[in-house]
Amino acid sequence: MRKTSGYTEWITHDNISFITNCFGRILYVNPNWPDGSYEKWSGTNKGLAKQIREKCREGRHFDVGELTLELL
Repeated sequence: MRKTSGYTEWITHDNISFITNCFGRILYVNPNWPDGSYEKWSGTNKGLAKQIREKCREGRHFDVGELTLELL
């Protein structure tokens, strides 16, 4: 069941992971998923394009508290 609020983890086929908010805006990236840690996204493109999202698999869903724990 897909949540309509909160945060979603997206994982590419080459193990790069993104966390987006409910509007699809990229907030954090993990270039070495699952072993690496998340870093604040500093790229110019803030939105996860539909074409990229279609090539990713949907990972975990977070609420604010769960996201905070994941980032610590």
